[in-house]
Amino acid sequence: MTGVLAGRAAIVTGGSHGLGLEIARAYLAAGAQVLVCARDVADLDRAREELVGVASDPGSVAATEADVSHPADVDRMVVEALERFSRIDVLVNNAASMGLQGSSRRSSGTSGSAPCG
Repeated sequence: MTGVLAGRAAIVTGGSHGLGLEIARAYLAAGAQVLVCARDVADLDRAREELVGVASDPGSVAATEADVSHPADVDRMVVEALERFSRIDVLVNNAASMGLQGSSRRSSGTSGSAPCG
């Protein structure tokens, strides 16, 4: 396929649904090879099948389970992308962060959101 991203490889985090999945579709349509990652294996498998269905070359799609808040998962994802595509040209950081979980102390006057940092 000839496109503006032909010969390029991209990683799209949070790529199993929503904006991440749409970005992956657009990159494939533009000729890129795309690795999507997500935490939920069932959603990831569904997204991979969907992307393979729209890709001109099924080999241009890869999917891996990864939680980007875990450095070991990120390292493994990068290694997988490099082994599969021999390069990484684009990184789309679309994965959502749930922030602090559980109870947190709130100071007066806050909107109820968990503190940063």
